[in-house]
Amino acid sequence: GFGWAPFFTGKRMTGYGHTGGWGGFGTYYYHDLPSRQTIVFLGNGRPLNMDNFWYALTDIVAQHGLP
Repeated sequence: GFGWAPFFTGKRMTGYGHTGGWGGFGTYYYHDLPSRQTIVFLGNGRPLNMDNFWYALTDIVAQHGLP
């Protein structure tokens, strides 16, 4: 991958992730450090708007945590 994105709560890194896509396919990866859990989301992006879905999913995780 070309770029991993760190996620912070205050000054503490709480996770990292990466997104990418090619030719209508998309991939999203997020690893939550405190829970040591990972979300991998793969899709062909049509007609689902993968960015909107991803942001909604990560908002739910931020509010409720991973099981």
